[in-house]
Amino acid sequence: MSGSAARLRALRRVLTVLFTAMNTAGLLVLAVVVVREDAEQGAERLDAELRR
Repeated sequence: MSGSAARLRALRRVLTVLFTAMNTAGLLVLAVVVVREDAEQGAERLDAELRR
């Protein structure tokens, strides 16, 4: 096995890990945004019901 083949394998692993980590981080941020928005809408709905 040549040195360049080993470097390409290592690069592939690093890029795979980086891609996975970035996707995970994006999904976590999206989940936080969705949960906060849902909680805010729930509070607004409750306020609207109480004002009736």
